Amino acid sequence: MRRRTITVLPFLLVMVCLAAGCVRGTRPAPDLTYLEISPGKAPATPGVSLAVLLLRRLEVESPFDDRRFIYKTGSGTYESDYYVRFVSSPADLLTDQLEAWLNESRLFSAVVEPGSSAEYRYILEGQILELYGDYTNPQQANAVIEADFVLVDDLEGAGRIVFKKQYGHAESVSSSNAVALAEGWGIGFRRVLLELTTDFQATLATNDR
Repeated sequence: MRRRTITVLPFLLVMVCLAAGCVRGTRPAPDLTYLEISPGKAPATPGVSLAVLLLRRLEVESPFDDRRFIYKTGSGTYESDYYVRFVSSPADLLTDQLEAWLNESRLFSAVVEPGSSAEYRYILEGQILELYGDYTNPQQANAVIEADFVLVDDLEGAGRIVFKKQYGHAESVSSSNAVALAEGWGIGFRRVLLELTTDFQATLATNDR
């Protein structure tokens, strides 16, 4: 596993301390900004598979599982932003977006979550390997997202892996502000899901025979 160093700027530590009441006084807590990653709507595809898909919650590799935005500032050096956060954990946020995308794409007859009593054939597992704003180049910032997906055919409990692939995109952002970064992640995640959709179409067309 790659070693990563997370640092918090000194003035952020001071603000955290103030917000937590480490210093006496009546200063109000700092305003926090909450943003999401949205890939937009999925293009509808003809019903590719009549099977039901079980979608497991995505795993997000540390330190990118933090609700605070993560910025890469140097080789192996990352900083977290106390003031800018995701509306929910990255795992929950991206899992919800993926579930909505799969339902809209109509690749499967239905998409269910763990605990559902519905019978299913396929299982989709995924891991977010990287999710950060790359500011190592002062002239060009990038929204980086990298993910790995595994599709399992569990027909009669076989547990056979029929598809596995890693996707990654670095979308350039026009501004260094957090809103632009979130929009860049949304574009990158959409590209990932479009590629995943195309790959699933080919896999399901062959495997469902």
